[in-house]
Amino acid sequence: MFNVYAFITVFSITVTLILSLFIFLRNPKAKLNRLFFLSSILIAGWLATNYLGSTLSVSYDIAIVANKLTFFLGAAGSLAIFYFSANLAHRKSNFISKALTIFNAYALLFSLTPVVVSYITPSQNTWTIGFGSLANFYFFVLFANVVMTLFTLLSAHRKLTGFARSQINSVLIGLAGFLLGVIITNAVLPIALNYYGLTNAGALFSLLLTGGMAYAITKHKLFDIRLIIARSLAYATALITIALLYGLVIFAASKYIFNLEIPISAQIFLALATAIAALSFTRIQTLFDRLTNKIFYRDAYNSSLFLDQLNKVLVSNIEIEPLLSLSAGVISSNLKSEYCAYYIEESSNQKKYKIVGNSGFDNTSGILSLINQLEEYKDRIVVLDEIESGKVNLRNEMSKNNASVSVRLDINESGKTDKIGYLILGSRKSGNAYVNQDIIILDIIAKELVIAVQNALRFEEIEQFNITLQEKIDVATSQLTKANKRLKALDETKDDFISMASHQLRTPLSVIKGYVNMVSMGDAGKVNKQQKEFLDQALDGSESMVRLVSELLNVSRITSGKFSIEASPVNLADLVDAQVKQLTNMAASKEITLNYQKPENFPSIMLDEDKTKQVIINFIDNAIHYSKPKGAKIDIQLTASDEIIFKVVDNGIGVPNSEKDHLFTKFYRAKNAKLVRPDGTGVGIYLAKVVINEQGGDLIFESKEGEGSTFGFKFKQEKITKEKA
Repeated sequence: MFNVYAFITVFSITVTLILSLFIFLRNPKAKLNRLFFLSSILIAGWLATNYLGSTLSVSYDIAIVANKLTFFLGAAGSLAIFYFSANLAHRKSNFISKALTIFNAYALLFSLTPVVVSYITPSQNTWTIGFGSLANFYFFVLFANVVMTLFTLLSAHRKLTGFARSQINSVLIGLAGFLLGVIITNAVLPIALNYYGLTNAGALFSLLLTGGMAYAITKHKLFDIRLIIARSLAYATALITIALLYGLVIFAASKYIFNLEIPISAQIFLALATAIAALSFTRIQTLFDRLTNKIFYRDAYNSSLFLDQLNKVLVSNIEIEPLLSLSAGVISSNLKSEYCAYYIEESSNQKKYKIVGNSGFDNTSGILSLINQLEEYKDRIVVLDEIESGKVNLRNEMSKNNASVSVRLDINESGKTDKIGYLILGSRKSGNAYVNQDIIILDIIAKELVIAVQNALRFEEIEQFNITLQEKIDVATSQLTKANKRLKALDETKDDFISMASHQLRTPLSVIKGYVNMVSMGDAGKVNKQQKEFLDQALDGSESMVRLVSELLNVSRITSGKFSIEASPVNLADLVDAQVKQLTNMAASKEITLNYQKPENFPSIMLDEDKTKQVIINFIDNAIHYSKPKGAKIDIQLTASDEIIFKVVDNGIGVPNSEKDHLFTKFYRAKNAKLVRPDGTGVGIYLAKVVINEQGGDLIFESKEGEGSTFGFKFKQEKITKEKA
């Protein structure tokens, strides 16, 4: 027949031994591991002897020995658990612990003699123990072991933080669950119902104790047994509570209402069956789930929601300060950290950095000392409680800054790893440690943070570059403005000088021209041929000087805003013919032919005669100077149809393409023109454009370097006629 209690006992012993061996083999030299191994072996032995000492299937001799060993192993196991807890809490040996050890030595000795277990008698389906004269002393020592263990753990719980506090929590919860289960199955039920059949069911609760102790030793990255402990405690407590409730109801109803004598075993079976089938089980179980969640899952969070919140912050912020500050808030609120801060290197070459977040750092030197230690550590994610014993400086720096976790933010591009900073988390507000789920999610968000921070830093660099560039532009603009003002002042001075010089030169030049002309005409006496040639050349030179002075005066008037067009009826054909005749001698001296066919019956148009004449002279004069001498031919064309068009076409040096756009600028001359005629001013072409445009006409300009140029102007005949009318 299947014995459920035997199965429970064997199962519990097996799990306990496997767990003890697993922990011991992980680090046999660690004192805490050895104490756990000893405690587990004693608990497993206690479970075995407790079962043998209670079942009637064994003989009296075996049962009496088993009961004595149960008391022996119970005292030894409780003392081992006390030493385990004291070692976990870093509590040094004192007078109380030494006295407790001495009392336990006597209790262990007495437990093997009749002064504790005097005899046993069969009762229902178990053995009933008859206690000896020193049984009370034994129970006092056992009670003292439990009280001192609880006192040691609770004292450490108030003082410690972080992972150390989480270790204490694990042992406290496991011990509380074990004591509750043992008290119910080995005290409450036997006393209240006079039934000892469930004493062996308490074996299951020993797994809570060994599980809590094992979790306190193992690092959180290895495995997380809190779910097993929490859910087991919740379901077991709920089941026992409901069984007790319905058991008492069945017992009272059968005895006092129906006056029935139902065997106690049947009542227990009915209570358990009813408890499992009861509709209220789910609600009560949910209640215990909530209670255990508050104990085990105070730091719980929704990973998907956490990542969604963080992604929204990273996507919606490109500036580094808001991005770091808001993301630090999201991380600390979800992980329930005392603080979350960033150390970001803005420039690795210049060692510029910034610290952002609800930082717990006392001063800048503290965080810099911590960063220096972290940079020497190879692991990307550093957990305070997992730092090797040899890394004393790093452990001290993290403790001083209340830092529990550090995550290096780096990116790997083209096989090269670039570090941009660190994410540092303080201890959890609950005092619990960061578990495997936390480390995994920190590893995930670190990759997203690196990209976001890198983009933000690049954006900041661009913004800073724009600011610097704008500052340089402002400085350059200011300098250019000052230089421009100086140039304007110099230009005004130059214009004033040109205006003054032109006015001062105009009168003497007119006098010289007049007297030379009179002498050339013979008014001062007969002039021979050679003298005539000299005088004609002097007259041509004075005429050129007069034209230059006129041009300079017009430029000065344009600059000062006093330039004006005085239109009157002009026969353009006669005006062009007169200028061609005037420049024929100059062209002939260079063996250049001026070809002009004067049109007949040319209409009169409204123009400023003097200024238009100056434009015509400039175009023809330039063609003469820039044409190839000896045999060159210059065509001068004047036509009137839909438009009045005047052109001067030469086969001279032409204008380079790169300089055409600047040709009509004041005082500008092409490079090839300077070589041919160094004495030019660059005023004539500029003035021609102004004069023609001011009269409503358009310039004509075509040129090819080395092949010649065409300069001229055109007017719409209809416009000129209307102005005349």
